[in-house]
Amino acid sequence: MAKVPGLNAAIGGLLQLTTKPHKLSCPMPIVKLRAALAKTEAVKNLRPKQVPVKILAVAGAGTAANVPLGMWREHTEKFSLAWFLAVHASLPFVISLRKACVMPRYAVLFTITAAVVGQALGARVERERMRRVKPSLNRCGAPTASTIDHGGLEVLVS
Repeated sequence: MAKVPGLNAAIGGLLQLTTKPHKLSCPMPIVKLRAALAKTEAVKNLRPKQVPVKILAVAGAGTAANVPLGMWREHTEKFSLAWFLAVHASLPFVISLRKACVMPRYAVLFTITAAVVGQALGARVERERMRRVKPSLNRCGAPTASTIDHGGLEVLVS
């Protein structure tokens, strides 16, 4: 291998960064959230349960937390700040809940999958709701209220 001037110095610095043990710490709001969740009766009751029961409970909570966020995401521009917040807003809660229930690391796969399912479910529900709600026009041609399609019947909602 040919020696390139300066490359060893650059790579050596990177290698030192990756091989040194790092002391990572959780941000204080996340630590406080996890402590608050650990004090709840639901988490106290869930902690001694078997791992599959914990996974189902935390995955269900993750799905439920992500449905409204998926609905919000449907109204944002893709890859905007609002979209990023809608996608990632539930992660501190889901991660803190998983850690408060003392779950193994492989449970991350199930909690992330549940979060994605919740986002998709919320987006689908919102698309269906928006499909049913159509703008209504007044005599001047300006939108004033909405009509909702109920199986061929249009009901005025004001």
